Amino acid sequence: MSDKTKLSWTGELPLIPKQVIYININALQNGEYTIKIVHKNKIIEEFTFNKK
Repeated sequence: MSDKTKLSWTGELPLIPKQVIYININALQNGEYTIKIVHKNKIIEEFTFNKK
């Protein structure tokens, strides 16, 4: 039986401002996507982008 060493990783992430939203598109499949921003049940901004 072999001895396994447990590795421990630690780190700190910078604080993300509350007024900024980050969208990571790396996990999305290729295609066309539409983002709609809603405020008080009304769409205030809508835009489309393509991931290739």
